[in-house]
Amino acid sequence: MENGFKRFLSLALAFLMVLSNVPVQAFATDSGIVCEEHSFVNIVTDATCSAEGSDVMQCIHCGHVESTEVLPVVDHEFVDGVCRFKGCDEVDPNYVAPQNEDDTSNEEAPCTLTEGCILGEGHEGECFVEAPCQKDETCILMDGHEGECVPDMALYEGEADGVIDTEAELVAALAAGGKVWLGGDVEFSNAIVIPAEADVEIDLNGCNLSTTGEIDGGAIQVNGSLTISDQMGNGSVGSAGTMFSGQGSLTIRGGLFWNKIVSSGFRLMISGGTFNETVDGGGYTLDITGGTFDNSVNNASITGGRFKWEPDLQDSPDQYSSYFDSASGYYIVDVSVKNGVYSEQDLFNALNDWESNPVITLCTDIRTSSIIEVTGNVTIDMNGHNLDFYNGQNNCFKNRGSLILKNSSDTKSQICNSMGWPCIENEGSLEIHDVEITKGAIQNTDSCSIDVHSGFIADGFTGSGFDKINLHGGVFGFDPSEYLREGQACTRGEDGNYYLTEGEPEEPEDTTIDTEEELQAALAADGEVELGGNITITSAVTIPADISVTLDLAGFEVIYNSTTQNEAMITNKGDLTIEDSSDDGSGVINYNYTGEADSTYGKGNYTISNAGKLTVKGGKITIADLRQHAKYPIDNNSTTGDAVLIIDGGHLYNYNTSAIRLF
Repeated sequence: MENGFKRFLSLALAFLMVLSNVPVQAFATDSGIVCEEHSFVNIVTDATCSAEGSDVMQCIHCGHVESTEVLPVVDHEFVDGVCRFKGCDEVDPNYVAPQNEDDTSNEEAPCTLTEGCILGEGHEGECFVEAPCQKDETCILMDGHEGECVPDMALYEGEADGVIDTEAELVAALAAGGKVWLGGDVEFSNAIVIPAEADVEIDLNGCNLSTTGEIDGGAIQVNGSLTISDQMGNGSVGSAGTMFSGQGSLTIRGGLFWNKIVSSGFRLMISGGTFNETVDGGGYTLDITGGTFDNSVNNASITGGRFKWEPDLQDSPDQYSSYFDSASGYYIVDVSVKNGVYSEQDLFNALNDWESNPVITLCTDIRTSSIIEVTGNVTIDMNGHNLDFYNGQNNCFKNRGSLILKNSSDTKSQICNSMGWPCIENEGSLEIHDVEITKGAIQNTDSCSIDVHSGFIADGFTGSGFDKINLHGGVFGFDPSEYLREGQACTRGEDGNYYLTEGEPEEPEDTTIDTEEELQAALAADGEVELGGNITITSAVTIPADISVTLDLAGFEVIYNSTTQNEAMITNKGDLTIEDSSDDGSGVINYNYTGEADSTYGKGNYTISNAGKLTVKGGKITIADLRQHAKYPIDNNSTTGDAVLIIDGGHLYNYNTSAIRLF
């Protein structure tokens, strides 16, 4: 038994000795390139509606294909009503082409780039073109891939670009210049010098570049030009000590940097990447146009980027400023926007000083639990940002002036009241262009106007003054039929929203007047009239008992020159409202009496004698400078028993005595 075991052991040892002389397997391509250790990337060819795709795992060194996964055919993907895949003519039966307001034709816009475009002929919008391989002679990726090519080189050869994954290759690459990609994580233990004449770019390619320990004088000494990028987006650079030194230039476009970076003599330019520690120009050139900075930044000219701490812009051009973006938690640096608001308080301040800020531009989202009041003529450009009212019934826009809401950005802008209460209370004039009112109705008031030109209104209108609501365009989350004018119609889409399909609301009749004849006729009929210029009348005006009319002085003057005693310039027996829409309130009704003096009321003269309902909201009502009795701007003739006078603004002026006579 013992001899049998010894015989078996001897045979086993002999077999192992034979195996030890068999060489380790190496992989080779058809071109003879040997690859002892593969480094794989996934190359994806998307499936289309008519062809399968593939997901190929391929070595970036030798081109060896490890595996291939077939991707199934996908459904049609429609762009502007046609399938976007090349060779497919399928049309979306539910597509409705947008109608240009200035285009009355129904012709489809022709394809503007037919050669190479993969969309069907006659499609609208930009073309889709397959991106060809830009380096097909040496690229190991499949034809038609997107992005930069990966060259077919196993090792960096010092004469051309390539893929590196060892310290020796890194040293050679940085000394020779050109562009290289990391094929895997690379650690190095000795200082690497980039000569003054070298110009090199390292693409981290999602890999990590680091030192094994601290290196005196800087791990990478940049005396030439070094650019660091990261096409994959998750590569990093780190060192136990100083990573960069030298007298050349360092450009950083991507990657995560763990160490403090201080320019000790080299020019530093940053347009991307993430920085966990301090970045300092050190008295040398530091230009920042982008990137994310989670620690302090010193001695820099900053024209872009995101900063955890508020950046110091004293070395930056004057037109740049920073604002805090609450959504990301970072300060954003961008070109300053004229009358731009970056916070809730900025918005309040701008609206309080609306005469200096007629156009206000939002530069960040705002969420407020306060009332935002508009009292002047203001345009608010939402600029792709959102405004949310919350925590209270009355928190909303209160518009008592002339408010235009618009959105100049391609990004959607929304206004909502999270509590579901009205988000706009309109007591003036309101226009909406390309803004979405997503939650909370718009509440209107009698004689106040709302014009919707485009955008989205989710919850409709409440209050009163519905006859002053004009829909010129837009999408609605409710049936807006009751607000449509003659010739307008709407349809409900598959998304449940309503779309205007034809017609514009009839333009209101021009009520501007600038002659005595027009004024006499206008004040004898129901409606609203506006002065278009100064008017001198030659005979007194009477408003009949059954007439309701509003006269807007609009900054102009109505003058009556008369020498007749016991006369009123305007006798109101109906319902007369006087207002002045001019910014400076310069409209005037002036009774210029130049007749004989008197001292009895039986011979009195009055600018307006009221025997009906008179409401004064604006303008100046005055009478000639005569030092006699019985001359009044307003005579409220209460002997009729129903004369009503309401003063809600304006200026009543009498050179002699009282402004109002009540009799």
